[in-house]
Amino acid sequence: MIGRRRFHYKLQKTPLELLLVVLLFACSMLGQQSPGVLEKAHSRIAGHVLSAADGHKISGATVSISNVQGGALVASVLSGDDGAFVFQDLSPGKYSLSGQRRGFIGASYEEHDQFSSAIVTGSGLDTTKLVLQLEPEATILGRVLDEDGELVRGAQVTLYREGYATGKKQVKAYTVTQTDSFGEFALSQLRSGRYFVAVRATPWYAVAAAPIDPQSPILTGVDPALDVAYPLTFNGDVTQSDDAVAIVLKAGNQIRTDVHLSPVPALKISFRSSPDGPGGRLVSLQTPVFGGFEQLPAQLQSSPDGASQIVGLGPATYRFETFDPSVGNKSQMGELDLAGGSVEIGPLGSVAEGSMQITVVVDSGEKPPAQTIVALLGTHPGPDQRQMLDVNGAVTFRGVPPDDYHFLIFGGGHTWQTVQVAEGDKPLNQDHRQLAAGESASLKLVIASTAKAVEGLAVRDGKPFSGAMIVLVPVDAMANTDLFRRDQSDQDGTFSLPDVAAGRYILIAVENGWKLEWGRPEVLSPFLAQGLAVQVLPTERKTLHLASPVAVQAHP
Repeated sequence: MIGRRRFHYKLQKTPLELLLVVLLFACSMLGQQSPGVLEKAHSRIAGHVLSAADGHKISGATVSISNVQGGALVASVLSGDDGAFVFQDLSPGKYSLSGQRRGFIGASYEEHDQFSSAIVTGSGLDTTKLVLQLEPEATILGRVLDEDGELVRGAQVTLYREGYATGKKQVKAYTVTQTDSFGEFALSQLRSGRYFVAVRATPWYAVAAAPIDPQSPILTGVDPALDVAYPLTFNGDVTQSDDAVAIVLKAGNQIRTDVHLSPVPALKISFRSSPDGPGGRLVSLQTPVFGGFEQLPAQLQSSPDGASQIVGLGPATYRFETFDPSVGNKSQMGELDLAGGSVEIGPLGSVAEGSMQITVVVDSGEKPPAQTIVALLGTHPGPDQRQMLDVNGAVTFRGVPPDDYHFLIFGGGHTWQTVQVAEGDKPLNQDHRQLAAGESASLKLVIASTAKAVEGLAVRDGKPFSGAMIVLVPVDAMANTDLFRRDQSDQDGTFSLPDVAAGRYILIAVENGWKLEWGRPEVLSPFLAQGLAVQVLPTERKTLHLASPVAVQAHP
């Protein structure tokens, strides 16, 4: 209590005395601050928001800046009637700049894929004449019609977009919608690019032919004209994705496309269970689309003789996987071509499963971290296959179905990169292993210790270059795109590539290289000759700062 009274007494001062105390305290604190803290922030970030379609100035856009380190929002403003924006009194540092407005696609400064260029203040660069471009939203409108020209309601419409983010040109699903009660669809809020439309539907009058029960005294049948299906159909009214007509969207475009469906005789896949089992397989089905496979809704029927059937299929190639309770829920998988008609698959016991013994070593000679897990990633859907390494860094997978397997290794707080797969003492020159039915394989996986980051500078004519695509290419493993690293140079030309595996690399910087298939060695060859050699040692743990800048090359 004495201490509390004494503190209370000290606070009983006149307003003038309190003001003097505050001033004296402030002066004493100022004397203790470092020069860096006292430095007044004078930097500005300013510019205009423009339409990427026609360059007109956009008013009322929300423009924001955030700290690159941590991503914390610093400030937001609205662009003026002339599209102008300004941020005052900023501390030196790197800031991400972004904007959004209704009717436009939100974007960051010089955005490409998942990359953008940071604005750098306090470095002598002009940050007051920036141009932040926003794309007006584009739209694809259309209708789905049947063989009689009637509108099809409730059809599934999938939009695919062409991209290069994986290093190779790929077409992947972008969004999905359905036709409304008028058979129409709208795909909106799209950015410029190349798109494809695919439609999946079932004829309203279709009736799948049910299996005949030989024990039933009543024979039933279905008119073959009703046992039909619509094959997956793409814009251009074609049934093969390779023949689909690309929809080229520019910023702000509105394009119409109709898709016409034509019925074909429905086909089926029959799966027979073990004669002594209860039958009733669980079935997963995939169909090929744009070089990959996609999950397909499967209409299942059960017949009196214990078979399971997928009905209503068109003539195409399918991947399947089944789980049969009659043989311990083991799986069976494969590919089927229905171009010649319906197919029947025998009991699961006829397909042998194999095993895979895996030993994991680190390229630096260290042991893998404790509790490191290895997962087998096949191309078919199936049960999760992952196990923890034992004390010797080994693991054995049994009952492995035939498939082409990649490997995912994680432990010690991060995912490890597989830099080599070897069988015995023979490297496979690939990062995956095809396992045949009933085969046993013994593999050694070499995983890479990592550097914290590789940082450098992109220049042209001796000056920092903003917005270049930076690619770190592994010299000894160009087929393994997991080991590639990419970034975009900031306003001051700097870049940072995280978690780089130990090894030899060539670093390249390419202007307008965002549609470059950087995952193909033959495409990279002209750029590699002028790249910068980089060596990351297995013992490297700190950030590697490159002593020489990398020259920016033009993309022809």
